[in-house]
Amino acid sequence: MRALALLDATSSVPPPNELVRQVRPLLEPLTAAHRRTADNIARLLPDMLGAPDPMTEPGLLAAMNASEATAADLDLPRALTTMLTTWTGDPTRPPPPSTREPVPTQALGALANHVQQLAIATGKPASADAALAQLRDLANLATFAFDMPGERELRRAGESPEWRAVTDNQRGRIEFLLDQARTDWVRLAASDEAPAQTARLRAVAATVELLRDGAEIESMRRAFGRDRAPAINAWPGVELTGAGLDALAGNLTTELAALATLTARDNDPAAVLAQAGVLRDSHAAALSVARLDRLARARNAPSCTPAAELALGPPGEGTRDIWMLPHRHALATLCRDAFEAATATGEKRALFRDHANRTASDVLVHLQ
Repeated sequence: MRALALLDATSSVPPPNELVRQVRPLLEPLTAAHRRTADNIARLLPDMLGAPDPMTEPGLLAAMNASEATAADLDLPRALTTMLTTWTGDPTRPPPPSTREPVPTQALGALANHVQQLAIATGKPASADAALAQLRDLANLATFAFDMPGERELRRAGESPEWRAVTDNQRGRIEFLLDQARTDWVRLAASDEAPAQTARLRAVAATVELLRDGAEIESMRRAFGRDRAPAINAWPGVELTGAGLDALAGNLTTELAALATLTARDNDPAAVLAQAGVLRDSHAAALSVARLDRLARARNAPSCTPAAELALGPPGEGTRDIWMLPHRHALATLCRDAFEAATATGEKRALFRDHANRTASDVLVHLQ
């Protein structure tokens, strides 16, 4: 039950010695804030148990939403600690070995001090809301700022034809810009330039992730061209043909090359983010297929023939072990749309592709 889980949320708060010193001032105000909202739920719990449909009661719903928000904030100390201890400023140099208590890396010392000031400010009523908002933004950035989706593939790509195609031969420039944007953001995170540098970092991250997916699609196309099915076809959740992939992808490679060029200019992060959003919406199906193929390869998906599927049933101990099970209907629809689009032309092909994109939009957000 959601209410009971919220009442017990503080049990997941890490002890101080598992956090960097600069983050520890957050523990008391965040824990106190959640206890207040949890107390409201405890007070309303008898009414919730007696109501026929408690989640339609505005007062109960407001209390639950408030408590869920404060429970989410309890994850901030650990997220910020992870952020401050994992980046050394040099992609080739790993973080220092862990000690009894975590300490920020030398490269993030100034940012750690900024986090400490914000953490202290959360304990003061006059500054708590603004400081907490900044810490939430930092924790959100921590999910990709120092390990962007697609960054490893970008650095390893070298002169691969797939990356040359999607970057319009600007892979090196994008890699340089990634390092520069990250370094500048760290250096200026506590200054008035922080919002601009944050937007710049987000723009580069959005581009790199999409370029990775585009390069994967190019790799799949090459596999189909050599009569070798990509990894995704070894997994029974998806069945795709080269023509179906082409129908879903359309002119994605050309559009990604244009996005790479816009990003490489490094003068309009808002335009980059807007264009990246358009590409995610207009090519959600192809991007989902690309991510599924990459993840299937990482999982070493074994070949599975239709006869084996019928004879052996689902893998694992039961249906709960099946990868992407909650999205099986969407994936089936996506595959059907790809087959139909492959044989259609003009407006009819566009209709199938649009339907596949709408179907895949919910799938895409669950894939990294």
